[in-house]
Amino acid sequence: MSVGQARAQMPEAGQVRETVTRFFDAMRAGDGDGLASLFHPDATMKSVSVVEGQARVNHAEVARFTDQVGAPRTQLWDERISNLEMRVDGPLATAWMDYSFYADETFGHCGVNAFELLRSEEGWLVLGITDTRRNTGCADEAAR
Repeated sequence: MSVGQARAQMPEAGQVRETVTRFFDAMRAGDGDGLASLFHPDATMKSVSVVEGQARVNHAEVARFTDQVGAPRTQLWDERISNLEMRVDGPLATAWMDYSFYADETFGHCGVNAFELLRSEEGWLVLGITDTRRNTGCADEAAR
């Protein structure tokens, strides 16, 4: 059975989970090309923060992000996710998760990732990511 045939038989939420898992595995591996292959051509990336009590939205370029992931470095970028929730309606899915980002074993920041995914001929592709970032109130704060 081919990978495509196996995916066709996997329940939709399992396929979405597989894409999310591949996304973070590619980050840990420093595989910028593998990561880029998981994005839809029209994908967007945004980060929401609070500055002086006001919500701010920062936009990032997908190509710049995947290039950064693929650039040679000595540190392991490890974005650890938890509490993954998925919803699927036909060709659209969302995946919401808590995360904590580490460079090697050094904590950097935490927040929430909200992925939008689109089912395509290639499988589920990331259509958009919006995240929050903070240094306190993290899901794994007690473990640090």
